Amino acid sequence: MSLLPDFVIVGAQKSASTALAESLRQHPAIFMPAGETHYFRDPEYAVAKPEDLRALFAASGQAKRRGIKCPDYLGQEPCAKRIAAELGAVDIIVVLRNPVERAVSHYYWLMRWGQLPLRPVDVGMRSLLRGEYRSVRWADEILEYGLYGKHLERYLAVFGEDRLVVLLDSDLRSDARGVGAQVYRHLGVADDFEPRIARRSRNAGVYPLGRLRFLRLRNRFVYDNGDPMTGTMRRPTHMQQALPNAAVVLADRYVLASVLGNDRPPLDSEIKDVLLDFYADDIEKTEALIGRDLTSWKRS
Repeated sequence: MSLLPDFVIVGAQKSASTALAESLRQHPAIFMPAGETHYFRDPEYAVAKPEDLRALFAASGQAKRRGIKCPDYLGQEPCAKRIAAELGAVDIIVVLRNPVERAVSHYYWLMRWGQLPLRPVDVGMRSLLRGEYRSVRWADEILEYGLYGKHLERYLAVFGEDRLVVLLDSDLRSDARGVGAQVYRHLGVADDFEPRIARRSRNAGVYPLGRLRFLRLRNRFVYDNGDPMTGTMRRPTHMQQALPNAAVVLADRYVLASVLGNDRPPLDSEIKDVLLDFYADDIEKTEALIGRDLTSWKRS
């Protein structure tokens, strides 16, 4: 029996793919390793070894389906062909979110981890749109990863329509159990299983700049050289790293969140219009590809 994944959640980033993966992991017929599997992603693919991927499924036992998740796979151009070359005709699961909202959340996410300067989002997004962050690691992905139609075309060409399940994050918010049952049916496992629905997202965004500044204290513990611009992110394993990392997270969650809240400032209407113009054609393409009405993503 081949211990390789037969389905892949490919993203999109900041679109609730983590919540979907956590519900799938709970199903008794499905095995997914914890966290994200970066095997097919750049730059990891250059040094990845097939045995590394197989090792993730050593404990999968008699699972009927095996899967992995990495939200960067959708937006990174080489990933579809890499997945097909090594795994064959696997099932591909995609969760999409309003691309303007996704871009803003992505911007906050990169600020949180020290890859962008701490600035009000309107100021930062203007700099991004003017091209001032071209030299910043991962900044180009903020806009690129929301071009869903462009990226879905690539996956459809490689895997075919029957292998793709495309969901919207609004589907998960309005009917998490129903969406879960839909995915279970596609994967050929019992669709009457009811996972525990987490009350709080593990990847929830944080928006006040004061909280983001405090959370950036984690960088020295979660990057291999303490530098978010050059280091590789990892899970702290030694007590001298894990304890202060956890202390920062808990202090933010139970102290700063109470004091500063977590309201996301509204996006300047001028910037929103520029972003809507940027994504307009691709939203039309996405509508045609997935057969869904995406009016709510368009200019009101």
